[in-house]
Amino acid sequence: MLLPLLNSIADERIRFKPFAFISKISYSMYLTNMIIVEILNHALKPQHAAGRLLVFMLCWILIICSSWAIWKWFEFPVTALREKLSTRLAASSGKGRSCL
Repeated sequence: MLLPLLNSIADERIRFKPFAFISKISYSMYLTNMIIVEILNHALKPQHAAGRLLVFMLCWILIICSSWAIWKWFEFPVTALREKLSTRLAASSGKGRSCL
């Protein structure tokens, strides 16, 4: 819950890059984590502690990688498009109106 707050800190000397990265991809992590965990647990069926630890680490790696990919190729472009369209709409709504 503190990750967005840490990402919003303006001073670059204080900002911790891993927190900023996780904050950026956190929504994608939320969407993908249970899918990846269930698929890996079903496919690998770990029986021993070492196997469960391996699945746990593999889950984190896949969750972070897939979340980054979703952010890079979906979330970021859609957000950029939203900003571009909102700027155009704001500019076009001001045309033809006089300021009193």
